[in-house]
Amino acid sequence: MIRIDFLKNHPEHIQAVADWVFGAWGDGTPAGHERAVSRVQERLHDDRVPLTLVALDDAMPVGTVSLFERDLDEWDDLTPWLAALYVDAQYRGKGVGAQLVEQLRRVAAALGFGRLYLQAQDAREFYVSRGWLEVGSTRTGRGETWVLARDTVDLPTILYRADGGERIGLGHVMHAVRLDEALRHAGVASVLLAARPDEAVSSITRQRGMPAPIVVEDADDPGLIVNLARSCKAAAVAVNYPKQLLEDARPLFEALREAGLVQIHFDNPMPDVELADLAVNALPHPDWGVDVSRLPRVHDGLEYLVLDPSASPKPQASRVRRIPPSRILISMGGSDPDNLSTLVLRALGAAGFNGSVDIVVGVANPHTALLGDVASSAGMNTVLHEHVPSLNPLIAEADIAFSALGLTTYEFAAAGLPTVIIAGNEFNATVANLYAGHGAAVSLGYYQDWTSNALGDEVARILRDSEALAAMSLRGPEVVDGRGTERVTALVSDLLG
Repeated sequence: MIRIDFLKNHPEHIQAVADWVFGAWGDGTPAGHERAVSRVQERLHDDRVPLTLVALDDAMPVGTVSLFERDLDEWDDLTPWLAALYVDAQYRGKGVGAQLVEQLRRVAAALGFGRLYLQAQDAREFYVSRGWLEVGSTRTGRGETWVLARDTVDLPTILYRADGGERIGLGHVMHAVRLDEALRHAGVASVLLAARPDEAVSSITRQRGMPAPIVVEDADDPGLIVNLARSCKAAAVAVNYPKQLLEDARPLFEALREAGLVQIHFDNPMPDVELADLAVNALPHPDWGVDVSRLPRVHDGLEYLVLDPSASPKPQASRVRRIPPSRILISMGGSDPDNLSTLVLRALGAAGFNGSVDIVVGVANPHTALLGDVASSAGMNTVLHEHVPSLNPLIAEADIAFSALGLTTYEFAAAGLPTVIIAGNEFNATVANLYAGHGAAVSLGYYQDWTSNALGDEVARILRDSEALAAMSLRGPEVVDGRGTERVTALVSDLLG
């Protein structure tokens, strides 16, 4: 009978494990063998990373696997990693490798890790057939290498249907990513994204260590979504559509209901909300189109915003430090299709601003080169920040922010950062005006309603209005208290039982 234990408890097998590792992955030199022995000795732990397990047949070692903090340089933001899985040739095909993998998952879970990663070349199918999901791929010295992931504890799956890209932004995708992190941390569920192909979407999931999105070419086919949900044994299907897709979404909702699948509607008030088992809208929209007060499954309000879990804590007093502001943050969304960042930068120049400007440029932004040219000639201390993993350091330094109404707008509020909203379309301008009514931001409406000179004059007025800036700073954390993720996690937990 095969028994698996920590190598720490069997130091007499250090040499055997080192020989296996060196034989499989070493460089063939005596010095390389010495390094292999040394590295195995560094893993003699049972309560922290790195560690090594050994499979034993009675007292004889027959296989090994290790848990590393890192295992691939260009993916060093992900941790921990299953690595160095090896089974003695005489014991292959007898399930020893699978036992080692499962025991390492349990060990990782006991250490508090929610998701485990590995790199695979020829053994990719071994892992995929056992529930591991692809995060991405790269080329290494060993050829094409896939990065795979699996939760350390098997959780219910939520198939999350959302898209992102240059025109519609990435807010819906970020909602899925953040919800996945929150639900897994709480031991409730994991999220599997289903999306139209888009490199910006794939880049975000790779960065966050989330399984790659299931590509849905014919995304509006209800039967396809139902089949996907069944194939991944989804406990629920979540839908987060932009407004332009909602009018044609009823066939999907009806198909999900007919198939007996639990469905969750997120954000953007849906006219077919009565078909939802749970509906959560955190965005300040003008009208649901139905009387939601009679639907107890519907939860509506800014208190349900799913924000970055590492967002700045709520300040105890106004955070306005410099009047007029001397440091400005511009974050107009991951794609900024209308190049509003350049519009704001030019307006600041027209307003006579000569301080520091931080401009966040997302992965889907097609205007980076033009924006850089404008920034270099703007007469301000301007820095472009591309592919920023977290806005928190920039938020902490800024005196005021400009946004286009994406999720960052609400993160600014939670941090007490006064915000000016310039919307990229008329619908968002309406929503921005509604949100500004809460007192946490000022809305300048639709950008096409402004001339360059008039916008510069209005920006100059806002920068001088110390009383309004202080009021926004205090009001923001009251409007967005940063606990929306907790509330949504609790709602989903109750739904899934």
